[in-house]
Amino acid sequence: MAEKRKPDTVLWVRHGTRRSFKVELFRAEQFSTSSRFTNKQGEPIWEFRVPGLHHRLRVNGVWFPAGRRVLYTQQQALDLISKEIFRHETN
Repeated sequence: MAEKRKPDTVLWVRHGTRRSFKVELFRAEQFSTSSRFTNKQGEPIWEFRVPGLHHRLRVNGVWFPAGRRVLYTQQQALDLISKEIFRHETN
């Protein structure tokens, strides 16, 4: 079954000749309210349907973190992406 949701933001990250990866951000309101999502600390999210407040991340076609339904604030998502980018640059 093909994914019906469309990412709101797509980032392609490549470090020189090293491997590249794709990060997609989806607004939380694209997901069903029956889905159980938590925040970064594992607590249930009650303000789930507030437009633009939370995002879900997909990295290289896999929901992040794998096997969990986590929503991030915009700043948390940016922090995760920045850390991932800089972690790969120093390796």
